[in-house]
Amino acid sequence: MTAKEISTTLDSLEKHLNEGIVNDAIENFSWPSLHAHLSDVGLDAGNFEHLLGLIRRGSDLIIKRPQPNREAARDTFLAKLKAFVVETAGEDRCGLLRGELQTMMLLESGYREVLAALEIAPSANMLPEMRLASVLSRAAANFRELDRRMANEQRSRKHMPIQSFRIPLENGASAPPDGILSVIVNVATATLMMEAHQNRWVGKDKRFELPTLPVVSEDELVTAGPVEALAVFWRRWERLDQRYRYLGNQVVEFTGEDLPDWAPAGVTRVIRQSGMSETETADFLANERLNARLVQTYMEMTLQTNMQDKASGIAGPLNLLPEAYTSAEEAHAAVSLCEILGYQITHDHERPGGLRLVEWLRGYAALSCLVRERYDAQGVGGLLVVIPRGELVPLLETLGLKNGTADVFVDQAMLRTSSRDLFDQPLVRLQGGFVLVFGPALLGADPARTTLSSLGSLEIQLERKGKAFERDMLEFFREQDLPAHTFKTKRDGEEYEFDVIVPWGDFVFLFECKNKMLSGHNPVQAFRFDQGLRSAIHQVNRQADFLRANPDVLLDRAEIDLAGKTLVPCVLNSLPFALPGPVDGVYVTDASGLKRFFQGRHVHAIVPHHLGKGRTLAHRTALKSLWTGERPTPQDLLRNLDEPVALTITGAHLTTAATCFPLGGGTVVEVEEFSRTEANTESVAALFGADPVIARRGIDAVAKQVREAKARSEKKMLRDQDRSWRKKRTKAR
Repeated sequence: MTAKEISTTLDSLEKHLNEGIVNDAIENFSWPSLHAHLSDVGLDAGNFEHLLGLIRRGSDLIIKRPQPNREAARDTFLAKLKAFVVETAGEDRCGLLRGELQTMMLLESGYREVLAALEIAPSANMLPEMRLASVLSRAAANFRELDRRMANEQRSRKHMPIQSFRIPLENGASAPPDGILSVIVNVATATLMMEAHQNRWVGKDKRFELPTLPVVSEDELVTAGPVEALAVFWRRWERLDQRYRYLGNQVVEFTGEDLPDWAPAGVTRVIRQSGMSETETADFLANERLNARLVQTYMEMTLQTNMQDKASGIAGPLNLLPEAYTSAEEAHAAVSLCEILGYQITHDHERPGGLRLVEWLRGYAALSCLVRERYDAQGVGGLLVVIPRGELVPLLETLGLKNGTADVFVDQAMLRTSSRDLFDQPLVRLQGGFVLVFGPALLGADPARTTLSSLGSLEIQLERKGKAFERDMLEFFREQDLPAHTFKTKRDGEEYEFDVIVPWGDFVFLFECKNKMLSGHNPVQAFRFDQGLRSAIHQVNRQADFLRANPDVLLDRAEIDLAGKTLVPCVLNSLPFALPGPVDGVYVTDASGLKRFFQGRHVHAIVPHHLGKGRTLAHRTALKSLWTGERPTPQDLLRNLDEPVALTITGAHLTTAATCFPLGGGTVVEVEEFSRTEANTESVAALFGADPVIARRGIDAVAKQVREAKARSEKKMLRDQDRSWRKKRTKAR
C-alpha cells in the first residue's frame, strides 16, 4: 500500500463524535446515552476538542431562570461527565472541561442577577401587564425622539453622506440611527420575552399571548424605567454569552483585590469581555456592507425612478408585484432581493415558509404602511397598533395575500419563543383575538432585510437561490467577453461539480458559488456562516487539487489548457461577504465586489444634492482607479481580491470601544464592541491617497451651483406668479 492509502485506511478506522448524539444527550441530560457514545468513539485529542466545543455551545447547560429539578439533573450529568474524562482522558483535560463549565456557570449567574434586580425594582409592585405596557410605550416614545433627531440632523446638513450617517447623542458621542433603533427594538423584545416567560403568557404553539394591555400614565412610565434598563442589561448579557460560546471572545471575572481601579464604590465584581475574533470582524464588516448596499440601492432608485409617486398605499385593492406596490420601500426591497438572489422574485412561485417572496415583502410593507398612517395621524400613540385579527387578515387579503396566505403571513410574523426579535416578528398575539403591531420595528426596517432575516431565523433556505446565482454569474462573465463554464464530472467513484470556471490570460479562476444568508449581527448565525465558509474553502480546494491532477478533464470539458496557467480557487458569495487575501490558498469574494470591479474603473464618492420638487442630483467624484489601464486585467482582479475596495473602506471606518453596564447586584460588566466612524468624502479620499481638500472643493462648487439654480428658479417662479396676478387684476377691472 502507498503512504496515502495507508493514511486513508487509518482515517477510516478512527471514530469521530456524532454531534447529533452528543447534542441530544446534553439537551436531555442523558448520561447513559453520552457515556455509551463516548465509550465507543474514545476521547483522543480531536474528539475531546470537539466535545469541548459542543459543551461550550450547549445552551441547555445554562439555565437562565431558577428551575431546581432541572438544575439538579444537569449537575448530576456534569459530575458523571467530569469523572469519565478524568478516567479516560486524564486530569489535564478534565481541568480544561472544568474551566469551560466554570465560565458557563458565570454566564448563568449573570442572568440570575438581572432577575434578582427585577424582583426588587420599584416596578415589581406593578401588575405585569402594566409593567410591559409601560416599557412598550417607552419604546414608542424613544422611537419618536429618534425620528425627531434624524429630521433635525438632515435639515442641518448641507450634504448627506450615502456611505454613513450618524446622530449626535447627549453625552457628546454619536451613533448610527440603525444602531439606536436596534437598541429600542431589542429592549422591547427582551422585556416582552422576560415578562411572557415569567407570567406564562405562552400558547401551545410557542407564540406569546399577552393579556389586554392597559393605558399607561406618566407616573407608570417613570416607574417602568428600571425594567427598561434591566431589559437592556439582559439583552447585552445574552449577547456576551453568545459571543463567548460561539465566537470565542474572552470572559474574565475580577473580584476582591483584583478589581480594576475604575470600579465604582459598592461594586464587588467586574466581568470583562474582550478579544475580537477574525470570524466576528469579518461578520461585522459583511453586515455593514449589506446595510450600505441597501441604502445605496434605495438612493439610486430614488434618483433614477419616481417610485414614491407610483406607490399605491393600502387604501384599496392591490395586486402583488410587479403590477403594484404599496410603498417605495416595497419597490426597493423587491429590486434588492432580485440583485441579491440573482433571479426575478416576481416570477418565482416557490413558497419558503408558506409564502412567495413577493408575499413576504407585501406583508411587511403593508404593516409598515398601516403603522405609518396611524403614526402620522395620532403621533406616538400610533406606533403601537392594536387591531382585531379578523380585521387585519381581510386587509392583507385585499392587498394581494389571497387564498389563505394572509393567515400564513400573520402566523409567521407573530412573535414566538424562538424569535430573534421584533424586527423579524413584529406582531404579538393578544387575548380576545387581537393583534399588537409593534411600529418601531416596521418603520425603521427594510422589508428585504427583514424577509431574509426572518427566513434565516426560521432556518429556511431558498431552493432556487443556488442555481440561479450560478446562472447569473455565468451570464455576467460572458457579458464581460470572458468565457465561463460549468460542468460535472465523475472519476474513481467520486463526483466533482464546478460552478463557474473562467479562463483569463495566464490564469484560470475557479469559483465555488455560495448563497448563505448573513447573520444580521447574531453571534450564533455568524458561527454557522463561518462553519459553512470553512466547508466551502475545503470543497473548492478539493476541486482545484482534482483539476491540477487531472488537467485532461478541463481540456476535454471546457477546452481550457492548464499548462503554463495559474489556477485561482475562489469562494464566491451572493451576499457581500469577502476576506482580504487568500485563506488556505482560496480567495473569498462576493458578487457585489466582483461586479463592481468590472463595471467601472474608478471608485467614486457619491454626494446627493437636493434640487427641490423631489428631484436629486448625484455628484460623483473619482477617488481611486481599480485598473492599471483602460481595461481590467486578471492581475488587476488579483490585486482587488487581495485588498477588496469595499472591505478597505468599511474596515478603515471601523473601531472598537469598551462600554460598561451593571447587572443589578454589585456586578459591572465591561464589553468591547465594534463601532463605526462616519465615512465621508474627505475620509474616503484620504484613504486612497486623493486630496480631500480638492474633493471637497468640487462638491462645494456643485452645491453652490445647485443653490444658485434653485434661487434663479424660485425668482422666476415668483415673477411668473406676480405677472399672473397682475394680469388677472387687470382683467377684473
